[in-house]
Amino acid sequence: MQVGEEKIVQISKEAIGSKSPRLTSEISLPGRMLVYLPSAGLISLSRKIVDAKKRERLRVWATDNLAEGEGIIVRTMAEEASWSICK
Repeated sequence: MQVGEEKIVQISKEAIGSKSPRLTSEISLPGRMLVYLPSAGLISLSRKIVDAKKRERLRVWATDNLAEGEGIIVRTMAEEASWSICK
């Protein structure tokens, strides 16, 4: 990183008293069924999803719908989702 270079960051911890907020360059966008990681390059599924067919369906969906370098964490809530694109 060079002086003056712009970088997108996310606040990971709010400022408290005289302490500054904590920043991270590892952006994550959490949702109810998944966490989107725009620059992580990984696909991870909740350990609580134990049905092999459901795990494979979710992994295939994630692989097909993510661009190179994007990542996703699939939460347990997605196991029962009735996504027409995840057949």
